[in-house]
Amino acid sequence: MSRQRRTSRFHDLPSTIARINEFASESLSAKHKEILPRYLATFRYHLSTDKIPSLTDTDADLSTVRACLVAFTNGLLFLEVLEKGENIQHPGIWEGVISMWKPVYSWALYFFQSSNILSGNASAVQEEDVASVTMLLAQMSAHADISRVIISNAVFLETVCRLWLFLGHSCEHPAYPAFRKLMHGLLSGAEKDPLLSRTLRPVLIRNPEQVSKVVLRSLITEIQRQPTNFEYLMHALTSFPAFSEASDDVHNDLYAHSVPWLCRAIRLIVSRREPYSPFDVANAIHCLIIGFEVVYGCCWSFIYTSVTACDHQLLESILKVDRFVRINQIEPGKAKFYDTIINVLTLAMVNTVYRTFLRRVRWAMAHAIKLEPDLDMDGPIAKHWFRLKEVATEHEIAKQRYDIEHDKGLRLCNNNKCPKTSREPSRRCSGCWVSFYCSEQCQRLHWVGDHRKVCKDIQKSRKMGGTHDTCTRDRHLQGEWTKIKVRQNLRHLVTMRKADILKNPAAENYPTAITVNFCHEDGVRISCIAKDEARDIMGQDDWDMYTRDGDKVLIIMEVPYGKIFQLRTVYPLRACGIPQRTD
Repeated sequence: MSRQRRTSRFHDLPSTIARINEFASESLSAKHKEILPRYLATFRYHLSTDKIPSLTDTDADLSTVRACLVAFTNGLLFLEVLEKGENIQHPGIWEGVISMWKPVYSWALYFFQSSNILSGNASAVQEEDVASVTMLLAQMSAHADISRVIISNAVFLETVCRLWLFLGHSCEHPAYPAFRKLMHGLLSGAEKDPLLSRTLRPVLIRNPEQVSKVVLRSLITEIQRQPTNFEYLMHALTSFPAFSEASDDVHNDLYAHSVPWLCRAIRLIVSRREPYSPFDVANAIHCLIIGFEVVYGCCWSFIYTSVTACDHQLLESILKVDRFVRINQIEPGKAKFYDTIINVLTLAMVNTVYRTFLRRVRWAMAHAIKLEPDLDMDGPIAKHWFRLKEVATEHEIAKQRYDIEHDKGLRLCNNNKCPKTSREPSRRCSGCWVSFYCSEQCQRLHWVGDHRKVCKDIQKSRKMGGTHDTCTRDRHLQGEWTKIKVRQNLRHLVTMRKADILKNPAAENYPTAITVNFCHEDGVRISCIAKDEARDIMGQDDWDMYTRDGDKVLIIMEVPYGKIFQLRTVYPLRACGIPQRTD
């Protein structure tokens, strides 16, 4: 008997098939260590392209093929765990795995074409076949060579993306986790290789809205399951940075709609009072790193997103992080989310110049009384949190004084015909996030009147990554704070004007531009800027107008404003309540 025939008999032995089925049916354990490379030849034999039936053959017994696909996947999973734990690569095994690409690819094409998944008529067995082969592809794509082959095959890549988008609408299909993992692996490979990026990204750009909906739906589904282990939640969260880099449209759409669910995911992780298992802790840490980074990016891109984040208890969740670290005994070097949390709290300090955000911070301060004892008083969160409370309290006092002395309840409700002008509005437009109302009736009247078009335009701008509008109540308050700072520092401003003239005598004939900057966590900064810079900020026409009017000092208010960071408004000194002769 020839050696080849003896080998094929071994692959077909009932004991061999039983062993393969055992590897496929049991959860990952130490026994899966012997799968690779020992059974690689068995997989090659049973997954041979010669054994692929025709599309019309519906009676073919593919149970062994299915078992080989699952067992092969488990072998690669164990190899991944082994390589991470020992920090040792196994190039010999991977060489054999790479040689299996062509038969696995051929079986994938067969299952994709024969399953009728896109028509919704696939049987449970067909769905299982698709899930098995896709999970194997996802695990194989961890190797750069295989990822490169998949991405370079435009037709196959298009098929994978189409199936991923179709199955992702509900996220309940048994094959969806496999497609999500495969797509994430392909995107990771494309990030490392610009040549591959040129092939993959155009496929995603064709359907940016569908891509963002599927990614967000995946996160929502995992959160609603209230998981006790965070492996799938981690996969959903890691999809955010991976897919948001695919195109600006996907990035902006994700950032515009994801904050409530990201905040809920963070709250879900840090609120548990019992320690997690070591495996779950690693996944939870990774989830927090990604979650805080994406939330910070969202809040930085669009200021009123910070309001939404506070509505979903972002600040309260931050106050629970120290307890999460303490009860899970996490080493300081592994808690890499602290830097991002500090950035979030710093951004919160800056954004308190917005009335709507300030109110949310004050609510969080009221709820934080029970959470503050769990803080590490020597840690960075406690330091920045108490500084945020100081800034918010200072701004709240100034806001109340302004409301009493200047606002007198006017323009608090965006409905210009509101009869209850003295009421603090409690309703916010869920579309633009900018307009506020004291009642449902006022909101409805304003919508029918002129808010409908404005709201749609703001939503469209935000979706396209544009800057946000600022509500009237915030602009008025910021302007009043600027004027207060000018009056408090009048002597300093006069000194700056004199220094400008001493430095350049020609400055006697044009205004001195002084900025009042609210974009720093350590307080307001007042500084003088050069003539050319001021003229660029204001525009030549406005500069000439103020020069003709004889204004000697111009105040430029700078407040935080999303991606471009600063929103500037110009006031002559006389508009700040300073007599003309002081100019």
